[in-house]
Amino acid sequence: MPKDESYITRIDTEDTDFKVELFLIDAKGVISDRATKIGDRLYAFGADSDGFPQIDLLTEHDFNLNVSPTKIGVVGRVVDKETYLFGRPSMKVGLYSKKRSLLASAETDNRGMFSFVNLDNAEYEVRLENKSAEDYAEIVFVDDLNVPYTYSNSEKTNDEGFFGFEKLPTDIVTLKRDEVKDTKLKLPSDFSGMHEGEPIVLKNILFASGSADLLSSSYLELDRLASELNSMASVHIEVSGHTDNVGSVNANFILSEHRAKAVVDYLTSKGVDRARLSFKGYGSKKPIVKNDSDEGRKQNRRVEFIVIDK
Repeated sequence: MPKDESYITRIDTEDTDFKVELFLIDAKGVISDRATKIGDRLYAFGADSDGFPQIDLLTEHDFNLNVSPTKIGVVGRVVDKETYLFGRPSMKVGLYSKKRSLLASAETDNRGMFSFVNLDNAEYEVRLENKSAEDYAEIVFVDDLNVPYTYSNSEKTNDEGFFGFEKLPTDIVTLKRDEVKDTKLKLPSDFSGMHEGEPIVLKNILFASGSADLLSSSYLELDRLASELNSMASVHIEVSGHTDNVGSVNANFILSEHRAKAVVDYLTSKGVDRARLSFKGYGSKKPIVKNDSDEGRKQNRRVEFIVIDK
């Protein structure tokens, strides 16, 4: 396939038990891009992932280690190097001090996942004790906000099998930490002054990175909105999704539309009449600030609604 094109893939099966993982592989057999889920059975390469392009195998859900305050965690995955899709179970993983003393051991599960949780904030070494040339591993360290800050993979191991870790970009790490802190501190959105034609940004709505899957931290805000709408039976609203200008224009448009639909679906599940709800995706067409900084792009990635009649 042409190297610089953007690709969108549709999975035709309706089986919700499938976990779909799609990768683009370069001429050297190394992952060059991972698809993100932008909607129902739709996956895109080159979409705005809201995440770290250095991390290919692990996802935001994998980072959720429930690390205690001031502690850190390690999470990794081991897969087959031919396709990067099949987890390697029963792989032995050693956690070492900087002086190469073994501190703890773990074993991968059926997905090839392993983790060490609530470690002191220090430097560590990691090694796969029974790795073969057919295996590929990716590992990250996360802080007590579950934000990754350093990473490694099998391309960075030395002759003794120890992984060499590199710091993730400081600006992205800081932005991710601020997003987590902001979410915890944000006041609920004010729905009491709904006026026709005035958009209201939903402040506490979060999705998995590059995905239309609502995170559970969004439910409280949406439950409040559903309650407000159920008490105002004549109000009709349009929910709109917006992205920044990073990534494929088409993929971001689809992603924004499916995020808006996810909000409508949730409100419907809470008893709001579907006939009172509509949704639309605008992609990056309606920024509220310039996309020339991480903070600006963060503000432009949003879901909002507008009262269209009463």
